[in-house]
Amino acid sequence: MNSTGNLQVVDLWYDWPNGRNFNIIQAQLGKLKYDLEWNNGTSYIYTLDSDKECRVLHFEVGILRPDWLDGANYLGQRYMDGFLCNVWEKVDFIWYYEDVETKRPVYWEFYTGSE
Repeated sequence: MNSTGNLQVVDLWYDWPNGRNFNIIQAQLGKLKYDLEWNNGTSYIYTLDSDKECRVLHFEVGILRPDWLDGANYLGQRYMDGFLCNVWEKVDFIWYYEDVETKRPVYWEFYTGSE
């Protein structure tokens, strides 16, 4: 589920050595979208359906570095979506949940200060 409450499945490939992140995003009732993110802050969000839509976005930062959790505050273990997770808080607004067994991401929570 994303921040708007819509159900979606996201497959993510993280490729730090080549400076890219690739997401395949399938919304429950929406189009299949692809999101290619580069380390220089450029992202391409596109479809391969008959409409062939494409948006180019530019961010001030690129993809997450492998050591992005350095300096994070470990909060212990909690269950999330049926997985026992290690939980970290970073810079007072990101909570990261990682499956204890596989070390794979389970959930991210970003606090914006608004409800």
